[in-house]
Amino acid sequence: MRLRHPDGSTIHLAYCTNVHPAEDLPGIHRQLSGIAARVRRLLGVERLGLGLSLSQHAAADLLTRPGELAGLRERLTSLGMKEQ
Repeated sequence: MRLRHPDGSTIHLAYCTNVHPAEDLPGIHRQLSGIAARVRRLLGVERLGLGLSLSQHAAADLLTRPGELAGLRERLTSLGMKEQ
């Protein structure tokens, strides 16, 4: 989300998932569907920039299970957190 500061500069607003960390992929999906989606709705924006914080365990799962990575991409798109 882009905002205009009173001095005329552009400010990019994003949400980072490290605020409510999840240790595994099911937790990440719950986190995205829960608080991250709620933040996007409350801001009233079509898309929300997202800092996706991944635990070592979740990152390893995404590297070794390509279907999980594709599923995460689809989830981000469907929730308005990834460009289509």
